[in-house]
Amino acid sequence: MNEYLEKNHNISDWFYSSYYGSKLENLNGSIRFMKQTAYDFDTDINTYKLVDGTDCFSFEFNRQKEIIRRLDGKERFETKYKNFKDKKITSIEYLPDNSIELYEYDEATDLAIKYININKDGVRKEKELKIEKLKDRSMIHHNEHFSNYYNANDRIILQKANYSDLEFVYDYSTFVKKGYYTKTSREKDKINSIERFSQDDYILQSIMNHDGIFSSKRMFFYDETNQLIQCLIFFDDDSFENHYYFYNEKGLLIEDKISYPGGKIGTCDFFEYDIHDNVINSRDRSYQYKYDEHGNWIERIEIASARNEILYKITREFEYFPRGLHIV
Repeated sequence: MNEYLEKNHNISDWFYSSYYGSKLENLNGSIRFMKQTAYDFDTDINTYKLVDGTDCFSFEFNRQKEIIRRLDGKERFETKYKNFKDKKITSIEYLPDNSIELYEYDEATDLAIKYININKDGVRKEKELKIEKLKDRSMIHHNEHFSNYYNANDRIILQKANYSDLEFVYDYSTFVKKGYYTKTSREKDKINSIERFSQDDYILQSIMNHDGIFSSKRMFFYDETNQLIQCLIFFDDDSFENHYYFYNEKGLLIEDKISYPGGKIGTCDFFEYDIHDNVINSRDRSYQYKYDEHGNWIERIEIASARNEILYKITREFEYFPRGLHIV
């Protein structure tokens, strides 16, 4: 995993939250600021049109390659971080009217202890985010959205939403003997999902429900280097998919093979890379890049291979820290 991805991405989020992962892969150099803009290609007028979506954003980094500030595409929201990887926010500002939300943190526990809201008229409201320390060394943290319960080893065991019946329950009873723990999402008597994680936070199994009724189950298998090599998916109609993943000598995914009931096997997707380890060909897409002097791509054009038709373009602008000595 490259440094920018490692510094800003939780392993346990990887399979469900590739949004940040895909935007932090293969970054090079000492980046201070990165702005990404996305465009659809309109075939009717034969030109690109700006997209107002999640592919448009800006990141500011510190010298340790950690994200410290994020802007949405139209620069409406600016979020500043104490720790991006752990989702610890110091401020969220709505730029059109300068309203702002602020968080203050406890030095001993690194948990938020105060929430401040200043609206567009300058009216300030404060809310204490209470930390309860119990005799058995467990703890309850009441933040803006959840009450989080921690055991004596500082592991979270329960999250209860403040304004709904949503709960997340963590069970570590199998942690030592079997090497995994579970996380259950539920609302009242209905279970939304049950997830199983390894001791180092790689997901091993996920059971998803809809309105409390089983909808799918995924099982994940890894090799000795923690690369995903198999994903087995069961659906509510008793069908299944079995994916096998193959990598090159650099650890880059080159093929996703799939098998179905009845023994049918085929290639779900394949990937070819350029010298910068960015995908240039897959089963139904090809990609063209332009690079800057640091080896970061500054333009990527996505093409539908079968029709040889341009679908999408993303541009990126970079600012880098100056080379040489600096004060930390």
